[in-house]
Amino acid sequence: GSQGGIVIHDDIKGSRIRRTVSNMEKADVIIDLEQQKLLTIDHDKKLATYVGLEGLGNIPNYVEHLQTLIRKLQDHPDVQVENQGIQEVDGQEYFVFVASAGNDTITIWADPDTALPIRIEHKTPNMVISCDNMKFNVTFDESLFSMKVPDGYKTEDAGAINFQEG
Repeated sequence: GSQGGIVIHDDIKGSRIRRTVSNMEKADVIIDLEQQKLLTIDHDKKLATYVGLEGLGNIPNYVEHLQTLIRKLQDHPDVQVENQGIQEVDGQEYFVFVASAGNDTITIWADPDTALPIRIEHKTPNMVISCDNMKFNVTFDESLFSMKVPDGYKTEDAGAINFQEG
């Protein structure tokens, strides 16, 4: 369970992410990494806001970020990877690996048959990010990832956030 933390649910399809956040129940966020644009849809206010995400470069989704982090950990001389063997979670058996370097610890529970992670926990001194209920190759309705404003909603353009230095 969460200790009063924020729960983020991401559905990822290619370069688009549909995000719902527990403390914003009446809003959906669609992020288009390729177009570097974000669309927030506030269902209470019937308001859709576009935000440009300029200078991000090629930002990965969280799964890609984790893959990169794990590769870096593999190449890190101080990295400790511990195979904790098989653990049972909710009646299912999973391989458990713990990788740590410096102040980062990543624990991965993986399906022994598919080798896909079902749970990932990333701990730093300041926070814990848990990815639960991970599912792969899910079929989504294309409209869930649409950057189009729903009918009857007012549209705002909030300009752009520029992530480049200088």
